[in-house]
Amino acid sequence: MQRAIPPALTHAGHSALSGALQHEAVGDLHLAADNFSGAAEAYIAALREMGPAYPRERCRVLCRLAESNIRRSDYQTALPPLREAREIARILGDARVLAGIAARFADAYTELGQYRRGRRFAQYSYRVLRDTDDHRTVGQAAVRLGICCARLGRVPEAIEWLHNAVATFRRIDDSDGQAVALNNLGIVYKNLRDWREATRFLEQALRLDEREGLFSRMRAHHQNLGLIRYRLGQWDLAEEDFRQSLRISRETGHHQGEAAAMLALGMMCRRRRQFERSEEHFRQAMGLSTDVGARRGTMLAREFLGELELDRGNPERALALLAPTLEEARRIAPEGDLVAELEIRTGQAMLQLQRIEEAEKHLTRGAALAEKLGDRVERAYGERSLARLDAVRGDHAAMATRLRAAAPSRRPATRASRGSAECCGAGSSTSCRSS
Repeated sequence: MQRAIPPALTHAGHSALSGALQHEAVGDLHLAADNFSGAAEAYIAALREMGPAYPRERCRVLCRLAESNIRRSDYQTALPPLREAREIARILGDARVLAGIAARFADAYTELGQYRRGRRFAQYSYRVLRDTDDHRTVGQAAVRLGICCARLGRVPEAIEWLHNAVATFRRIDDSDGQAVALNNLGIVYKNLRDWREATRFLEQALRLDEREGLFSRMRAHHQNLGLIRYRLGQWDLAEEDFRQSLRISRETGHHQGEAAAMLALGMMCRRRRQFERSEEHFRQAMGLSTDVGARRGTMLAREFLGELELDRGNPERALALLAPTLEEARRIAPEGDLVAELEIRTGQAMLQLQRIEEAEKHLTRGAALAEKLGDRVERAYGERSLARLDAVRGDHAAMATRLRAAAPSRRPATRASRGSAECCGAGSSTSCRSS
């Protein structure tokens, strides 16, 4: 993982700039410790103190503020500082800085579910930097392009970009970047249900990080390997991987990783009908995510708790969890994968409550958004729920049509299993968790 390096305070010749750089250094320390809220506060203080008099320094701090917000899943809040940084970089005439800002725009827009826009920014970054000596950022842009293409259902192109990234990182002997690209290749193949290739790439990523002693990054690989083994019905092996992920997260103080492992363990307990243990894991995950300002993790935990209440036959409690979470997800990423999921879960709660018309609206919207995102698994889930709604209405012909539409296929799916997959973002610990 590439960490921000505090600036040399001895070069600060002006008292205002010196104070601002001290705030920036504090922000960098918070960022390195995955305390994203603390980092954002320090960077805001730095910007306030330096004002507009130091454009190059201001541009740098704005980018770090945006990174902090991206890494705590507050993607909308990341956009204004990126826009200001872009304007400053244009005035400075620094094409490489502009390309770096474009890469951060790509990260934010991808997480907001705006994959085409994210892809355009990543393409710009790649095009500007590919003939420079900034090979690392070129590789990072290729990883982001792979992620965007996968989300857009352009799986062969995604695989090509990710292989491109692996080759770029291998040429510069960047094992960190190789592991990121290999991890994402593994996730693409997992979503294709090609378990052998998925396992091969994830194990390669794991071996690289073991060799380099990147203990904290091994966490994500164990998490993803656990999800594959879970899908294959190898529950004991999956649980071992999830517990390894949990152990590494706790030993390294990575609260978001701990929350992801808790979600996965809660998912397994739910599958085993151990509802009390499942709830305990989900609530711990929600608390951890809330503490570090990881809004996506908090929303996932609420969604899973809502599903648990549906399993228990408590649709009122489920709806009390799901409805406000859906509204929050709409504000953050109106076309994102969480909105598709939450529309369907909310529709299922409405259906259990016999609120048929409202259920149909939510289920239809969720299935349509899942289809738009290329998420075949979630779309099928929505179609099966709509088939149950048709059965309640007594429309058996419509029910049969829905069930045929929901039949399993070998077409690409971009959702993970009902846990927390981690797609490593280009060159950082930013991850896009899917359930």
